[in-house]
Amino acid sequence: MDRLPVRDTLSHRSQPATQKMSRVAGHFVAICLAPIAICINFTNYGPLIPLLQHILHVTSGQIGLFSAVLFLCLALANIPGGILSDIFGARRTMLGSLFLVSLSAFLCPLIPTFSWMIVCRALTGLGAGIALVAGSHATAQLGRYEALAQGLNGGAAQLGAGLGLVATPSLLALIGWQSTFVASGLLGLLAIFAWLFVPKVIDERGRDSHQQADLAAGVRSRVIWTLGLSNMGTFGLGNAVTAWLAVYFAVSYGLSLPLAAGLGSLALFAGALFRPLGGIILARSQRAIFLIRGGTLMAFLGLIILALPIGTLPIACGGLLMFSLGTTLPYAAIFSTAAHHGKQQAFGSGVAQGLIAVLASPVAIVGPPIIGLIKEQTGMFTYAFGFIVLVFSVLPVIASWYLSHALALEERKGASIQRC
Repeated sequence: MDRLPVRDTLSHRSQPATQKMSRVAGHFVAICLAPIAICINFTNYGPLIPLLQHILHVTSGQIGLFSAVLFLCLALANIPGGILSDIFGARRTMLGSLFLVSLSAFLCPLIPTFSWMIVCRALTGLGAGIALVAGSHATAQLGRYEALAQGLNGGAAQLGAGLGLVATPSLLALIGWQSTFVASGLLGLLAIFAWLFVPKVIDERGRDSHQQADLAAGVRSRVIWTLGLSNMGTFGLGNAVTAWLAVYFAVSYGLSLPLAAGLGSLALFAGALFRPLGGIILARSQRAIFLIRGGTLMAFLGLIILALPIGTLPIACGGLLMFSLGTTLPYAAIFSTAAHHGKQQAFGSGVAQGLIAVLASPVAIVGPPIIGLIKEQTGMFTYAFGFIVLVFSVLPVIASWYLSHALALEERKGASIQRC
């Protein structure tokens, strides 16, 4: 049960090899460009926070809603994004959602008021939630290239978020804060242009490869719940803790803020390398469950090392490396397994991927404020990270070890239904 079958659902078998490769190349370019264009909007406001506070006359708590509202709307849009991808296909869904992301980036600086910009951030979150699931859905159609494509898709998302932090200060100095938002929208238009040339996915019978979308069946699936919890203990946990890593290194080890921010950002940029690496390992070994179990366990142990009041920076850096590997390496394995299972059990790969994305959202949404609250009350990250480990990491480790059993149960059940 540890291996995923190699599938070739990209196109009709009768197509020439050169045509198939051109389709694959077109998909790869579009699949990598879209998450960069989307995720740059997640972090591009960060370097602008002091300026925006002055312009909008808001507090630090209010400006924090720029992130909270975006991720809340993103989580709400994940399941609709999966359903739309199953019914209308990833290409149409991606084009519409990328347009919404770009439009919100263009509209955001037009009226410099807090309420207007919050509405625009909400639109960005809705478009991003649909687009990210549509992108994962598109990679599931690439047959033997799927694992690598899932890894590249996830790595590109990390790269986009990193570019939002790195490029914004330079753009601010060159073109001003309003044009900086517009530049993010222009990148979205480039992604739309790339997706316009992505060919339709055709199944073996020469028809558009759309699927049935059965949300209720997906919610009842044990496999989806175990995959979703595993995603919470890797992808979701990484998003929650990464936000505090710069402060953690500054407070716990007395580092200067620039050096601490540099160490903290390593976890973000490492994902751009480790997620594709996970896809390559999955493509070569086809051992998805091994990667998922290893990821949840490394994330668990890495965060424990960061939580311990050991006072030794090299050991903390080792814990950060282990945590980064655990939260990023299983990305392709989790989403590929979800897509395959959703298609096999006939409730839709998009529905499956949307559900596991939603299940990862709670820790990403409530984790950062919980860490901040406990840190403020206790003055230490030991209790803050320790609480996150107990609440959001132990259960995913258990779920990942139950995954093979859940897969076996549902595959036997599906086989018996087909015989009847």
